[in-house]
Amino acid sequence: PFSGGSYTREARDLLRLLNDKHASIKFELELPDSDGFLPILDLKVKINEDGRIERKLFAKMANKGITLHFQSHHPESVKHAVVMNEMRRATSYPTAEHQAEAVRRTQEKLISNGYPPKWVRWPTPHSKSTSRKEHRVKPVTSLRLPFISDHFNKSVQSILKKHNVPARLVNPRGYTLEKFLTRRINKKRQCPGRLGKCQALPICQEKNVVYSAKC
Repeated sequence: PFSGGSYTREARDLLRLLNDKHASIKFELELPDSDGFLPILDLKVKINEDGRIERKLFAKMANKGITLHFQSHHPESVKHAVVMNEMRRATSYPTAEHQAEAVRRTQEKLISNGYPPKWVRWPTPHSKSTSRKEHRVKPVTSLRLPFISDHFNKSVQSILKKHNVPARLVNPRGYTLEKFLTRRINKKRQCPGRLGKCQALPICQEKNVVYSAKC
Protein backbone atom coordinates (compact mmCIF):
# COMPACT_ATOMS: atom_id res chain seq x y z
CA PRO A 1 0.00 0.00 0.00
CA PHE A 2 1.11 3.58 -0.70
CA SER A 3 1.15 5.63 2.46
CA GLY A 4 1.87 9.33 2.80
CA GLY A 5 1.67 11.94 5.52
CA SER A 6 0.69 10.70 9.00
CA TYR A 7 -1.16 7.56 7.95
CA THR A 8 1.47 5.06 9.10
CA ARG A 9 -0.82 3.40 11.63
CA GLU A 10 -3.64 3.08 9.09
CA ALA A 11 -1.21 1.61 6.57
CA ARG A 12 -0.01 -1.00 9.05
CA ASP A 13 -3.62 -1.89 9.92
CA LEU A 14 -4.42 -2.29 6.23
CA LEU A 15 -1.32 -4.47 5.76
CA ARG A 16 -2.38 -6.70 8.65
CA LEU A 17 -5.90 -6.96 7.24
CA LEU A 18 -4.65 -7.98 3.78
CA ASN A 19 -2.17 -10.54 5.11
CA ASP A 20 -4.87 -12.19 7.23
CA LYS A 21 -6.99 -12.98 4.17
CA HIS A 22 -4.95 -15.95 2.96
CA ALA A 23 -1.96 -17.80 4.37
CA SER A 24 -0.17 -18.08 1.01
CA ILE A 25 -0.54 -14.39 0.05
CA LYS A 26 1.65 -11.87 1.83
CA PHE A 27 1.92 -8.16 1.16
CA GLU A 28 4.75 -5.86 2.17
CA LEU A 29 4.70 -2.30 3.39
CA GLU A 30 7.36 0.23 2.46
CA LEU A 31 7.33 3.44 4.47
CA PRO A 32 8.82 6.80 3.48
CA ASP A 33 12.35 7.64 4.58
CA SER A 34 13.30 10.28 7.14
CA ASP A 35 12.72 13.04 4.54
CA GLY A 36 9.25 11.72 3.77
CA PHE A 37 10.14 10.33 0.31
CA LEU A 38 9.10 6.89 -0.87
CA PRO A 39 11.08 5.24 -3.73
CA ILE A 40 8.93 4.18 -6.69
CA LEU A 41 10.86 2.78 -9.67
CA ASP A 42 13.47 5.44 -10.55
CA LEU A 43 11.77 8.24 -8.60
CA LYS A 44 11.30 9.27 -4.99
CA VAL A 45 7.85 10.62 -4.27
CA LYS A 46 6.62 12.68 -1.35
CA ILE A 47 3.04 13.73 -0.59
CA ASN A 48 2.99 16.88 1.52
CA GLU A 49 0.30 17.66 4.05
CA ASP A 50 -1.27 20.14 1.65
CA GLY A 51 -1.53 17.41 -1.00
CA ARG A 52 1.31 18.73 -3.14
CA ILE A 53 3.49 15.99 -4.66
CA GLU A 54 7.27 16.27 -4.84
CA ARG A 55 9.37 14.07 -7.12
CA LYS A 56 13.11 13.57 -7.42
CA LEU A 57 15.35 11.08 -9.19
CA PHE A 58 16.24 7.88 -7.37
CA ALA A 59 18.89 5.23 -8.02
CA LYS A 60 19.45 2.08 -6.00
CA MET A 61 22.75 1.51 -4.19
CA ALA A 62 23.58 -1.22 -6.72
CA ASN A 63 23.34 1.24 -9.61
CA LYS A 64 26.84 1.86 -10.99
CA GLY A 65 25.88 4.84 -13.15
CA ILE A 66 26.97 3.14 -16.38
CA THR A 67 25.71 4.32 -19.74
CA LEU A 68 27.06 4.31 -23.30
CA HIS A 69 30.69 5.41 -22.99
CA PHE A 70 31.85 8.37 -25.02
CA GLN A 71 34.75 6.34 -26.47
CA SER A 72 32.37 3.67 -27.79
CA HIS A 73 32.46 3.10 -31.53
CA HIS A 74 29.13 4.78 -32.27
CA PRO A 75 28.19 7.81 -34.38
CA GLU A 76 28.08 11.18 -32.65
CA SER A 77 24.33 11.29 -33.26
CA VAL A 78 23.88 8.28 -30.98
CA LYS A 79 25.95 9.90 -28.22
CA HIS A 80 24.04 13.16 -28.55
CA ALA A 81 20.82 11.16 -28.21
CA VAL A 82 22.15 9.57 -25.00
CA VAL A 83 22.90 13.01 -23.55
CA MET A 84 19.52 14.45 -24.55
CA ASN A 85 17.55 11.51 -23.17
CA GLU A 86 19.43 11.58 -19.87
CA MET A 87 19.06 15.35 -19.48
CA ARG A 88 15.40 15.39 -20.49
CA ARG A 89 14.75 12.73 -17.88
CA ALA A 90 16.51 14.90 -15.28
CA THR A 91 14.41 17.95 -16.17
CA SER A 92 11.00 16.37 -16.78
CA TYR A 93 10.65 13.70 -14.05
CA PRO A 94 11.53 15.69 -10.88
CA THR A 95 9.49 18.63 -9.68
CA ALA A 96 10.96 22.12 -10.06
CA GLU A 97 12.67 22.30 -6.66
CA HIS A 98 14.64 19.09 -7.35
CA GLN A 99 15.55 19.61 -11.03
CA ALA A 100 18.85 21.38 -10.36
CA GLU A 101 20.10 18.46 -8.25
CA ALA A 102 18.93 15.96 -10.89
CA VAL A 103 20.74 17.85 -13.67
CA ARG A 104 23.95 18.01 -11.61
CA ARG A 105 23.86 14.27 -10.84
CA THR A 106 23.13 13.45 -14.48
CA GLN A 107 26.03 15.62 -15.67
CA GLU A 108 28.35 13.87 -13.21
CA LYS A 109 27.14 10.50 -14.49
CA LEU A 110 27.80 11.44 -18.12
CA ILE A 111 31.23 12.93 -17.37
CA SER A 112 32.19 9.76 -15.48
CA ASN A 113 31.36 7.88 -18.68
CA GLY A 114 33.83 9.95 -20.69
CA TYR A 115 31.58 12.72 -22.04
CA PRO A 116 33.31 16.12 -22.27
CA PRO A 117 31.83 18.87 -20.05
CA LYS A 118 30.77 20.87 -23.12
CA TRP A 119 28.60 17.93 -24.21
CA VAL A 120 26.59 17.83 -20.99
CA ARG A 121 25.66 21.51 -20.73
CA TRP A 122 21.92 22.01 -20.58
CA PRO A 123 20.15 23.07 -22.65
CA THR A 124 22.45 21.82 -25.40
CA PRO A 125 22.31 23.06 -29.00
CA HIS A 126 20.89 19.66 -29.95
CA SER A 127 18.03 20.03 -27.47
CA LYS A 128 16.59 22.97 -29.37
CA SER A 129 14.09 22.51 -32.13
CA THR A 130 15.66 21.88 -35.51
CA SER A 131 12.43 22.03 -37.49
CA ARG A 132 13.54 24.97 -39.63
CA LYS A 133 11.85 25.24 -42.99
CA GLU A 134 14.53 24.70 -45.57
CA HIS A 135 14.25 23.86 -49.22
CA ARG A 136 15.91 20.48 -49.15
CA VAL A 137 15.40 17.37 -51.18
CA LYS A 138 13.37 15.00 -49.05
CA PRO A 139 15.15 11.62 -48.74
CA VAL A 140 13.25 8.85 -50.50
CA THR A 141 15.62 5.99 -49.78
CA SER A 142 18.32 4.92 -47.33
CA LEU A 143 22.00 4.42 -47.98
CA ARG A 144 23.11 1.71 -45.55
CA LEU A 145 26.82 1.79 -44.76
CA PRO A 146 28.71 0.38 -41.77
CA PHE A 147 29.85 2.99 -39.28
CA ILE A 148 33.54 3.74 -39.79
CA SER A 149 33.93 7.20 -38.30
CA ASP A 150 32.06 10.47 -37.93
CA HIS A 151 34.42 12.05 -40.47
CA PHE A 152 33.48 9.39 -43.03
CA ASN A 153 29.75 9.92 -42.34
CA LYS A 154 30.06 13.69 -42.79
CA SER A 155 31.95 13.19 -46.05
CA VAL A 156 29.25 10.90 -47.44
CA GLN A 157 26.46 13.24 -46.32
CA SER A 158 28.28 16.17 -47.94
CA ILE A 159 28.47 14.31 -51.25
CA LEU A 160 24.79 13.37 -51.12
CA LYS A 161 23.82 16.96 -50.39
CA LYS A 162 26.14 18.39 -53.05
CA HIS A 163 24.63 16.25 -55.80
CA ASN A 164 21.04 16.43 -54.46
CA VAL A 165 20.86 12.69 -54.02
CA PRO A 166 17.54 11.87 -52.26
CA ALA A 167 19.10 9.39 -49.84
CA ARG A 168 19.54 9.26 -46.09
CA LEU A 169 22.68 7.74 -44.59
CA VAL A 170 21.96 4.91 -42.15
CA ASN A 171 24.54 3.04 -40.06
CA PRO A 172 23.15 -0.44 -39.33
CA ARG A 173 24.37 -2.39 -36.34
CA GLY A 174 27.36 -4.51 -37.25
CA TYR A 175 28.49 -7.91 -36.03
CA THR A 176 28.48 -7.21 -32.32
CA LEU A 177 30.00 -9.19 -29.49
CA GLU A 178 26.47 -10.07 -28.38
CA LYS A 179 25.75 -11.70 -31.74
CA PHE A 180 29.09 -13.47 -31.61
CA LEU A 181 28.48 -14.99 -28.19
CA THR A 182 24.79 -15.86 -28.50
CA ARG A 183 22.69 -18.03 -30.75
CA ARG A 184 18.96 -18.28 -31.24
CA ILE A 185 17.36 -21.14 -29.34
CA ASN A 186 15.38 -22.33 -32.34
CA LYS A 187 18.47 -22.33 -34.53
CA LYS A 188 20.02 -25.69 -33.73
CA ARG A 189 23.21 -26.49 -35.63
CA GLN A 190 25.79 -29.10 -34.88
CA CYS A 191 29.46 -28.40 -34.65
CA PRO A 192 31.26 -29.84 -37.72
CA GLY A 193 34.61 -30.09 -35.94
CA ARG A 194 36.09 -33.14 -34.26
CA LEU A 195 35.98 -33.79 -30.54
CA GLY A 196 33.59 -30.89 -30.07
CA LYS A 197 36.07 -28.32 -31.41
CA CYS A 198 34.38 -25.92 -33.77
CA GLN A 199 36.24 -25.21 -37.00
CA ALA A 200 33.62 -23.81 -39.40
CA LEU A 201 31.15 -22.10 -37.06
CA PRO A 202 32.16 -19.07 -34.96
CA ILE A 203 30.97 -20.79 -31.80
CA CYS A 204 30.24 -24.34 -30.73
CA GLN A 205 27.17 -25.18 -28.76
CA GLU A 206 29.19 -26.34 -25.79
CA LYS A 207 28.16 -25.27 -22.31
CA ASN A 208 30.18 -23.92 -19.39
CA VAL A 209 33.07 -22.66 -21.52
CA VAL A 210 34.95 -19.37 -21.84
CA TYR A 211 35.26 -17.99 -25.37
CA SER A 212 38.33 -16.27 -26.73
CA ALA A 213 37.28 -13.79 -29.45
CA LYS A 214 39.95 -12.24 -31.66
CA CYS A 215 39.48 -8.59 -32.63
